[in-house]
Amino acid sequence: MLVDNHVAILEAKTQFQSLRNEKPVISDKSLAQMVCEGLVTRASNTDKDVVIIHATQHYMCFLHLEISYEYMETFDGPTPTHMLYVSSLPWFDLSQKGGRKNVLANWCGIMYRAISE
Repeated sequence: MLVDNHVAILEAKTQFQSLRNEKPVISDKSLAQMVCEGLVTRASNTDKDVVIIHATQHYMCFLHLEISYEYMETFDGPTPTHMLYVSSLPWFDLSQKGGRKNVLANWCGIMYRAISE
């Protein structure tokens, strides 16, 4: 979904690829794939903010990729000079009322941010 200066990408997996202490975590492979999707999005839309909604089974989490103009300018250089920042919210369990409320609150926040800027 593209709204003004925001792009939201839905990434869904059938099962978790990594668990730590019986809790789901995003595997390095999944994170790398989502960052690549964000970079491609950012490269094709030079000033877009990228949010990735990651869903697996009955869990959902939100990642925000902060990809600066300076990062994109030096991306294909031999040595990185800028950082790419990824922040993530915890996994929300959609089988729980609280998890569903948190997902709804985040969806509303994304939409509000899109219409208020």
